[in-house]
Amino acid sequence: MGEAAEIVSHMDIDVIDINLSGKSQSYSLQYNKDKSLAKYSILETIKTMSWDQVPAILESIAHATQVDIPDTPPDNSKPMTWAMARELEKAGVIFGPHTVTHPILSKVSDKQSQEEISHSWQRLTQELTSPCRVFCYPNGEPYDFGNREIELIKKSQFLGAVSTIPGQVKFRSTNNNYLFSLPRYSLPSSFHDFIMYCSWIEYAKEKIRGY
Repeated sequence: MGEAAEIVSHMDIDVIDINLSGKSQSYSLQYNKDKSLAKYSILETIKTMSWDQVPAILESIAHATQVDIPDTPPDNSKPMTWAMARELEKAGVIFGPHTVTHPILSKVSDKQSQEEISHSWQRLTQELTSPCRVFCYPNGEPYDFGNREIELIKKSQFLGAVSTIPGQVKFRSTNNNYLFSLPRYSLPSSFHDFIMYCSWIEYAKEKIRGY
C-alpha cells in the first residue's frame, strides 16, 4: 500500500488513465487535492483485490505515471529499526504483532495468512523483551479478516486481537469469536469525550436508543 501512495505523491502529470480490477479509471492530478483523492481511491480499490495481483498493479501504476519505484524506502517512509523499537520499549512503549508485510489478510492464501500471523509474533519475541500478546489486524475493517484469522490467532495462543471497527465491547455477546476481534473507539478529540467513553455513558446511551 505504501508503494501506491508514494507513486501518487510523486506524480508529475495532470491526468492518468489506469486499469484497476478490470475497469479503466481516469484520475485528475492537477492539484494536491486531486492527488489526495486519487491516492485514496486507488488504495481503497487495491484493498479489495487478491494480494498476488498487487505487484502487477503497482507496476502498471508506476508505468502510467512515469514514476520509478525505488528499491529501498525513501527517508520519509523508512520503517522503524529494531534498535529504535528496543529503545522505545525501555521507555515504556509496548509493541504487538501486526503481520510481516501488512497484507489484507482476507485476500491472501491460507498459508500466507498463517505465516503473517505466526512469524510476526515470532520476530517480536526474538527482538524485544516483553511484546504484547494481542494481535492487530491490518486495516481492521469488517471484510479485512474473518473466522480463518480468528482461529489462527486462537491457535497461536494470543489473548485476543483488535480491529478498527468502532463500537463498545460487549462481553456478554453470544459470539465466541467476539473477543478475538475487539472493536474500538478512535482517540477522543476532547477530555469530555474521553470521560464519556471510559465511564460507559456512551454504551448506556446506545442501549437506551436501542442500537
